[in-house]
Amino acid sequence: MSSLTMPESLIPVSDACPWITLQAAAIHFGTWPGTLSRIERGLSRDDTLARDYRSWLAQQQETAEGH
Repeated sequence: MSSLTMPESLIPVSDACPWITLQAAAIHFGTWPGTLSRIERGLSRDDTLARDYRSWLAQQQETAEGH
């Protein structure tokens, strides 16, 4: 399938930052955990939230590695 019909999925939170739950990420972004889960699995598309989520996960990873 093309990227037009199947959105790019995110790296699952459990792989990127195993200590961050979907619930914690959802609280941070003011959304439902299911919304993030659907974006992760490529079942839903929200480019802005996906970009912000990726950035936030990377920031969390960098912070954890720095300590």
